[in-house]
Amino acid sequence: MRSEPISVVLVAWDNYVRFLPECLDTIAAQTDCAIESIIVVDNASSVALPALDAGFEIVPTEERISLGAARNLGLSRVTTPLVCFFDVDDCLMPGTFGFLARRMSERRDLASCACSLLRWYPSLDLTFPHWWPDRVAFSLVGNTSLFAIRNMFIHQFPMACAALHRTALCLDAGGFSDLEYGEDWALANGLLCRGPVELHRRPGRLYRAHVRTLGFPIDAAPVTAACRAIRARASNDPRSPQALRRFLPAARLYHDHLLVNKILRDNRREAADIRARLSDSHEEARF
Repeated sequence: MRSEPISVVLVAWDNYVRFLPECLDTIAAQTDCAIESIIVVDNASSVALPALDAGFEIVPTEERISLGAARNLGLSRVTTPLVCFFDVDDCLMPGTFGFLARRMSERRDLASCACSLLRWYPSLDLTFPHWWPDRVAFSLVGNTSLFAIRNMFIHQFPMACAALHRTALCLDAGGFSDLEYGEDWALANGLLCRGPVELHRRPGRLYRAHVRTLGFPIDAAPVTAACRAIRARASNDPRSPQALRRFLPAARLYHDHLLVNKILRDNRREAADIRARLSDSHEEARF
């Protein structure tokens, strides 16, 4: 069965630009898939992007915008049925796009299909399974309604790199939130309200270990903003089922009284582990 064409959307700026060639190499190495376009959003970078082949589309921004807004800018240029949103500091494992594209072709009802990820220490030549998504996510993913309700409480569906999504459904769901952290959470739930998804234990993404990243907020404000965004999307999305809406008050209580502090604790613990492992390398100092 012939796979549908794929567009890849990346956002690059400042120190993240140095990761661009390596991640593009892993995208180019993907087989058994039809990558039609690679869209690189230059988010007002202070570092010049490397020279790219004529086949790449460079979309510059006049000023720095949030990661979510930059991803949406790239999404607006996508013309293929499938899209992948790529974190420029991560890489793909061989065969990932081919596997995901086959699943999306075999099940045309799928809104998204994602693989799991490995925590990656390139300077140490070390990888190991990441704790996210958790075991509950893998057990619930077959029941989209329950998965969507649970995912509104705590985000557990990978949206970047080793994940393919239906472009039309991403647009219909409203795209990413205009945020730097958790910008993909509301979109994930929007997709869950528009069709089934698959989440595979097969590793597909090398998730680079470093702490100077948007993924490790040091205060509550960005986490709280992401929580508000998912609740607002769930409340305003006409495709949100009534069962999900009934849990909005409980989700707010959980977010405000438990989740924000839990995420910050988990981030501090993981950041400390990364620093300890990289203490003898120059990876963090180079960033």
